[in-house]
Amino acid sequence: MLEIGIIERAFQLARSGRFKKVEEIQRALKREGYGRAEGHLAGRLIRTQLRQACNEAAAAPTFAEFVGH
Repeated sequence: MLEIGIIERAFQLARSGRFKKVEEIQRALKREGYGRAEGHLAGRLIRTQLRQACNEAAAAPTFAEFVGH
């Protein structure tokens, strides 16, 4: 049984900085054993929020950039 809900996990993945598109997150969720990712992430609002989280993560400085190395 998966301990983290699919929506929460989708946002964790979006904030990780490893993904640019919601479709990439859906594939990652399936690989992790979350079924029906498309159905859970089909709504326009959640897709917009996930894209925003991906964009913010991509724009965030890395640790090395943050500490100036």
